[in-house]
Parts: sequence; C-alpha cells; structure tokens
Amino acid sequence: MKRAKLSWSRRRALYEIAEGLLGEGGQGDKGEKKLIDILRDYQKSLLERDTSSLFRRMWRKNGKAIAALAQIEKAVRDGRSFTAAMGQSLPSMERTILASGERSSNLSAAMRMVLELREMLFDIQWQFASSMAQPVVYIVAVYVFLVVIGAVVVPEYSSFFPAEKWTGWAAVMLGMSKLVSGPALIATVVGFLGAIFGIAWAMPRWTGWGRTFMDRYVFPFSTYQYVNGTMWVVSFAVLLKAGVADKSALSEQMQFGSPWLAARLRPIRDGIVGGKSLSRAMLDAKTDFPSYELIDAIRAREGSENFAEKIELVARKEMKKMRRRFILYSALWGLFVFLLLIGVVVVLQLGVNDLSAGSQAAVGGF
Repeated sequence: MKRAKLSWSRRRALYEIAEGLLGEGGQGDKGEKKLIDILRDYQKSLLERDTSSLFRRMWRKNGKAIAALAQIEKAVRDGRSFTAAMGQSLPSMERTILASGERSSNLSAAMRMVLELREMLFDIQWQFASSMAQPVVYIVAVYVFLVVIGAVVVPEYSSFFPAEKWTGWAAVMLGMSKLVSGPALIATVVGFLGAIFGIAWAMPRWTGWGRTFMDRYVFPFSTYQYVNGTMWVVSFAVLLKAGVADKSALSEQMQFGSPWLAARLRPIRDGIVGGKSLSRAMLDAKTDFPSYELIDAIRAREGSENFAEKIELVARKEMKKMRRRFILYSALWGLFVFLLLIGVVVVLQLGVNDLSAGSQAAVGGF
C-alpha cells in the first residue's frame, strides 16, 4: 500500500498538540498523553471537521491527512519509532531532530525545536522573498518598456523608414526589441526556467570541488550554504544539548541529510574521530562550511561551559544579521535594475531621436 504523506501544516498542528501533552518517552504520566492517544485524537478531530457539513463530507479536505495519521499510528503501535513511522518524506533537518529526541527520550522537546527552527526558516525565506519584490517589479517594468519598443515604436517608424537602414542608437533599440519577440524571447524564457530548475535540483545534491567553488563565489549557491550552514549550527547545538555526542550527532545528520550536507559534514566528522577539535576539523575540510565567521565563533567558545547553548546563541544572532543582509542585497539589486530601467528609457529616447533624424534625411532625399 502506498504510504500517505502528512503535509507540513498537519505535522505542525500535530507537533503543537503533542509537544504540550506528550509524556517523557512517549508515555502518559501525570495527566499527560501517550503518543498513540495523541495520534488517535488528532485523527478524530480531522474526521469531525470533514463530517461537520454536507459540503465538507463531499470535499473531504482532510482525507489524506487522516489516512497518513492512521498509517503512522499503526506503525507506532507495531513498535516502530515515530520518526520511522513518519516515512521518508520528512525534511532532513526535521528527521534528524526527531530521531535524536526519541533516542534521548525527549520527543516533545524535539517537536518544539522543529517548530521553532521551521518558524525561523520561514522568516528567512519570507525576508528573502520580500527583499526581492522591488527588483522583480523593476524587471517587469524593463520588460514592458522593451515590449512597447517592439510593438509600437519599431513598427511605426519602419513603415516609412526601413529597419535595415537603422544605425546608431536606432539599431540598438531595434536589437533590444528583438529580445522580447519571437524565438529570442522563447529561448530566453526556456533558458531562464531551465536554469532555475537546474539550480533548485543541484543545491541539495551537487557535491565535489566544483560545488565548493560555487558555494564560495557564486549566487545563489553561496546564499544556500550561508543559510543552511547557519541552520545546521542551530540543529547541531540542539543535538548536543540533548546529550548526543558530537560524532554521533554528525553521523545522524549525515545519515538523514541531503547529499550536499553529508559531503560537508563527512570531513568534519572524520576530523573529530581523528582527534581534531570541531573548529579545526571545519577549517581542515576546506569547504568554508558553515562560514568563516561561525567557525571563528565556535573556536573561541570550544572548551567552555555550556558550549552548545553558546554556539546556538551565536547562530541565532547570525540569523538576525542574515535578515539585514537580505535587505541590503535587495537594495543593491533594486538599484541595479532601476539603473537598467533608466538605461532602457535613455536608449528609447536616443533611438527615437536617431530615427527622426534619419527619416527626415530620407524624406529630404526624395
């Protein structure tokens, strides 16, 4: 039977319920509930929603979630861990934290941390998306100007002054108009979309020296390492606070993480096994992971009391800096695209001036 998947919105609701009710080790003590009881109650709640009206009974919005919860409950009842029962659809970070929480008999704290980290990640993603809104508006404006050139200006002037005779800025304007019409536009759109899908596929999978170079110098790979490296420090600190040894924590994150993350953590884990400190293993890996700033912060705090709490605090502060950096990057991108828009307007004006002069000369030649 095909395993049903539990969406993040449903997992979030389950975690919010369970982290406040779940007893230690999943057992119900002192008024707390067992994990199986929580899963069953959540199923009943969703089922009641779907049967509360005729429209809801026809739509059955929560049908997939109910089926997934039933499968998870059955797996837990049969003796599987909650993490294993959730299946392979969990993101690597979430899966690692839950597995470590179960191993340390503190699943409720692990669920709480998953909620917190996902909220932090959502804030970062939202900040990045909102910071890119203004540049996108400018890009659309540039495209509209080019469409106006190709659809209005070029046909109007070419009707009495052949386009093959255009020179100077008029020729530049003609070339720009061709970029947004015909095969050139199709090739540009296909290439752009292909690049987006290719980059999205490569980010969690591509490894090797080429990826290391891209992570250091090329956007958006550098941003991907910066964001995920900072998030990794937080999750690593959480595992350390839960009593998981550093080598075991790294091994777990390698097991459940993406190929890219596993490739970043493997030399660090091997270095620690070989007797190196965490910061020295990071430096000797020569991947700049998670970042030089965080490596320096980790090195300065190694050997101190409450090491895990301290590096977690550093990573959280870095996330605040991350938001400010995204705002700065947005301003710089917005300025660049705005100047590009101004350049298109200037080219349009200069091109029209050249066309006016050329058409007058052509008319005067008759």
